[in-house]
Amino acid sequence: MPNASPTVQPTDILKFRYIVAYQVDGLQSPPTGPILLYSNEAEGKKISLTGLSHENWNHIDTVLTIANITLTSLLQGKTWDLNEFASFVSSTTEDRVRRFGSAGAFLMVEASHEEEAARIGETGYSDQRDYCLALPNGFRDEVETRHKTFLERSQSFLSFAMPSVCGFLPAGSCIVANHPSGKPLYVMTFSMNARPSILKPIPADGPELFATLFQHSVELEYFQTAFRLTAGSALNSRDDLRAFLFASIALEVFVSKLSSQFAKQLDGLKEKDHSTKIHAHLNRLRKDGKEHVLSYKFARVSSYLALDNLDEIIDEFDRSNKCRNDIVHGGDFDEARLPTTKVREWLGELVRLYITHQDQPA
Repeated sequence: MPNASPTVQPTDILKFRYIVAYQVDGLQSPPTGPILLYSNEAEGKKISLTGLSHENWNHIDTVLTIANITLTSLLQGKTWDLNEFASFVSSTTEDRVRRFGSAGAFLMVEASHEEEAARIGETGYSDQRDYCLALPNGFRDEVETRHKTFLERSQSFLSFAMPSVCGFLPAGSCIVANHPSGKPLYVMTFSMNARPSILKPIPADGPELFATLFQHSVELEYFQTAFRLTAGSALNSRDDLRAFLFASIALEVFVSKLSSQFAKQLDGLKEKDHSTKIHAHLNRLRKDGKEHVLSYKFARVSSYLALDNLDEIIDEFDRSNKCRNDIVHGGDFDEARLPTTKVREWLGELVRLYITHQDQPA
């Protein structure tokens, strides 16, 4: 039931929900409806993989509709009949379906926190509307900063858990709070975009692996820089060069940190702990005094964590590393053929193996 007094007092504690949707390049829409990938009620965090039917789309569509009506009124002087607001929202939803199609998947991320109403100042309330509005200065930026790490991990962990994911594009966002009237209180903001992609089925073990990564967030805190860079790679998927450089640096950061964390164990590895090819590879680099290079660190860490097919991967890795070096030193490279997907796959596999290693008894 709505509160008898719809007025928001400055000391009222409001729960703000920051909802962000990303179109996922490389995945088909879940055939049986939204999949809850991760939920932590105590932290106010929730992540779903969905199509176009998730309940949070209504909030995103409503905010976009309000913004469109407001801008049209200001710029064109057009008068809108707010009694027809529901039909306006319906038109926005139909436009979203046309823009994105019905086949693709979306990552729906939700992060909540509580704050005093004084933070957003006055709010607009009307009995004639089914929503309330707030237009605070700077609040959006603060909320984005507050939950930035969570969003970066959501994107990175999904690409690790489901290797066919090749990028993310913002598909919409909003901030909504619990107004005392019972109506949603929207803090105005939105973003929409779209891009066609080659879609693959959601891997059977993908949702479970995604949840496992979040369950190990404490152990993975040390690697947040790598996850931030991985998210940057995915968010720049239209820009082949930026996507590749972000992914390559993310892998280097992760491997370097693992080399430091496992320094004692890596120094204790014997010849029998490596394949013949990897042993020869490491010996050659030692002979040349190149223990500091990324290829050396990658080979040792990957052997220690038992990365599959390392004999084949090490050659691909060196070719990928040469691509990055060519770019850095002004050499020739083919932007369309940069191995970004391979780099992200190697990083994702190392993250998964690291989690498995952490779960093993000491």
